[in-house]
Amino acid sequence: MKKSAKNKNMKLEIEISEFQSTVGTFISQGENLKNTYRDLSYDVLSENFTEWKSVVISYLDNTLNEPNNMFTKGFKQAKPISYMIQNLTKVDSNEELKKSMYNEVLEKISILKYFNKLIKISDAVTIPESTKVKERVNYTTKQKLDLILEKLYDLNGNRHYPIELILELNGIILQYQGEGMELAKALKNMGLIDVIYSRNQSDGKINLMVKCM
Repeated sequence: MKKSAKNKNMKLEIEISEFQSTVGTFISQGENLKNTYRDLSYDVLSENFTEWKSVVISYLDNTLNEPNNMFTKGFKQAKPISYMIQNLTKVDSNEELKKSMYNEVLEKISILKYFNKLIKISDAVTIPESTKVKERVNYTTKQKLDLILEKLYDLNGNRHYPIELILELNGIILQYQGEGMELAKALKNMGLIDVIYSRNQSDGKINLMVKCM
């Protein structure tokens, strides 16, 4: 998921436990859509799917202080590759359209699970006025490395997470373009994380051996 230049001002307006609980409910509703799509007519499935998306988008818009924030955008954009192909070809069968909705539900469930993990390590979003967040503006390179490692350890998943976004959501303002990649490379060279590099982003995952330490 691409980061936004406005993320640094994003703030959660409710308790994190309430946010995670409600997003968990949305995930369960998505799972129900996924599990029942074969039994529903196209019209009913489409109505239920549209309503679910609308409720989720409204919630994400209104629980963070920025409308159309990175979570809202991420949820809207969570679509399978087949969605783009479908837009280039004519799809006549309602069953094919139902399958397309099913695949989109899978992507949106996945991004909601991602949000529920990401929010718990995003101090600048959940506790922006805390002393520890304010102190991070003066962090040294070593402190930034320790913070990245701490947050990746807390995420403790099998997927890679964007290093630059983790820093930004924890009150770190990168000093120059490419600093995030340099920090990620340093941790990789120490054998602490696995990294996937893209043009403007480095995605990291805690090394399995570090988890076991």
